[in-house]
Formats: sequence, structure tokens, C-alpha cells
Amino acid sequence: MTDKFTIATELHFRQQANYKNNSKNIFEEPNVRAVKLWLNYQLKNNFAITVNPITYFITDEIENAKGLLIDNDELRLAIGVTKDFKINKCKQKNRLLFETRFINYDANNNSTQRRYRLFNSVAFPIKKINSKCNLYYQLANEFFIKTQQSTTSFDQNRLQNLLQLQLPKIDFNIGYQYTVQGVNDVLINKNQFLFSTNFNL
Repeated sequence: MTDKFTIATELHFRQQANYKNNSKNIFEEPNVRAVKLWLNYQLKNNFAITVNPITYFITDEIENAKGLLIDNDELRLAIGVTKDFKINKCKQKNRLLFETRFINYDANNNSTQRRYRLFNSVAFPIKKINSKCNLYYQLANEFFIKTQQSTTSFDQNRLQNLLQLQLPKIDFNIGYQYTVQGVNDVLINKNQFLFSTNFNL
């Protein structure tokens, strides 16, 4: 693409511990499988407009302590702004998104939800493997506010501890995600394994 306009794809995979029985095994149950498409337009001072025209999600929600799962199919779209910069050799990324979710879009129990998402991360260099490959430790936080059926409330907060392998057009991220999620006025604590990869076309 051009220096200002880029296209990227993202693959996202999560497993989760069964919080219904206080399990700590983050590989125990499936959680998320997702494919995302991103369109980015670079502005001045390291700002960029980012558009997610389509995302396909499969999400597994834990129903009981025995691990009964409820599958949800979902389509998403989003628009927002990002700002990336460096402090010495540390990389910082900040992103604000407005997102629309079409949950169980092909079923009778379908619903629509809108969310504001604020993401902040910092990546610390660990090792320069060669001139094109670097290993980072990334610490990230993402805060969500949702609106559904005319009610606006806290949705969730995610804290990520990841190792990131970065190549010129692709990166791989693997590690632990801790999520606090509001469900029916109750806060649920989730322990999750996270793997994602981003590929710039």
C-alpha cells in the first residue's frame, strides 16, 4: 500500500479458566476465535485514523461449573483514532474506538451493542534477535463502556502481559490476560490465555 494508507489483518485466539468453579487453568475452556480486518490512514504527529469494517467472532460463554458452553456468533465494525510513539526504545500505542457489535446476528436471540474502547500499551525491548526480528515484553490495558437497550454501563477492563515477536510485516503476541467484566451488575474475574497475530498487507 502507500506510506499513508495500510491494510492489516488480525487473528485472535483465547482460552479461559472456568471462573464458575474458581479454576486457575487458563487453557481449560475455549473463549474466543476471531478474524479482523483493519484499514489505517496515517495523519501528522503519529496519529492515524483506523477503521475495522468487518470482524467475525466466535465467543464461548461458560454457563456452569461443569463447563457447559454457550456459543455466540458475532459481527463487529469499528472506527477510531490511534497515536503511536517511542520513549527511548519503548513503544507506546494508544487507541480509542467506537465499536458496534451484532451478537448472534443470524439467530432469534440477536442483539446489538455499542462500545467505547480505550486501549493503552507499552512494549519494552528484551532482545534484538537480528536486524529484522525483535522480542518485546508488552503490558497493555483496555477499558470498555457499553450501551445496550438504551442503558450505558461499565462493560469490562482487560490487563495483558504478553511476549511479542516483531518482524517487518507481522507480529506474534502470546501471554496472559486478566479481565474484569460486568454482567448483570455483578463483576466477574476471568483468567485467560491469549494469542494473536497481526499481518500488514
